[in-house]
Amino acid sequence: MASDADHQIAQGTDAGRTTDTRCHVNGDYADCTSTTSGQSEGYDRVVSRTEVIVMLKMPDGSRVSAHCQNNSLFSVCLEPPVGPYQAYVHGHDVHLLVPLTGSPKYNKDGTIKKAGKTTWAEVRFSW
Repeated sequence: MASDADHQIAQGTDAGRTTDTRCHVNGDYADCTSTTSGQSEGYDRVVSRTEVIVMLKMPDGSRVSAHCQNNSLFSVCLEPPVGPYQAYVHGHDVHLLVPLTGSPKYNKDGTIKKAGKTTWAEVRFSW
């Protein structure tokens, strides 16, 4: 577990403006603020993070509370629709294939011309 600390993440200059990003890290969570100064007014940028908590019913009938988080560029965290899933357990993780339905194509009158394509994302939930 990480300790409580402050970190300067990035500092850069572009067209006479300086941007300074600082993060306060507490355990597994970080609160970051970017400030720009110079020719334009300063601003703050909000960095959002997704966390989903689910209740899983295991093959033996037991129930486990698990969660996923978007905490990096490559992590996938989606709230799956209620229902049964094919999954596999690996240590303290369960991997679910969650359906993703794309946007449909519409006719000019607003009726659906072609349904959205369904793809699958593998989402890892941990406990």
